[in-house]
Amino acid sequence: MTEFYDRNLEPAGLKVTQFSLLRSVLRAGPTSISALADEVHLDRTTLGRNLAVLERDGLVALSPGRDQRERTVTLTLIGKRALDSAIPLWEQAQYKVTKALGKNGLNGLTSLLIKVEAFA
Repeated sequence: MTEFYDRNLEPAGLKVTQFSLLRSVLRAGPTSISALADEVHLDRTTLGRNLAVLERDGLVALSPGRDQRERTVTLTLIGKRALDSAIPLWEQAQYKVTKALGKNGLNGLTSLLIKVEAFA
């Protein structure tokens, strides 16, 4: 599935993992790495590596937080534009998945993924 979404998001220059993370940053607004890690269910180290790539590409900005141990993540204008171009591509991919699996199949897959996530 990841490969399918990566291919569909390629024109926007994003991988599905990057797209998902950028959407989470957009939803959260400026937020700490710890809060974002909780939101996306990743450990801080893994999230930090992913954010470093997004920061390198100018999609997010990392700045000092309220104390020296905290850093704040903010979506940049470049990141917002990348999301704006990727969202229609993601929606098209979602349509293809829904068409292939059917609404019940997609709901079943989503339910299964939620259970796996809760188990992990």
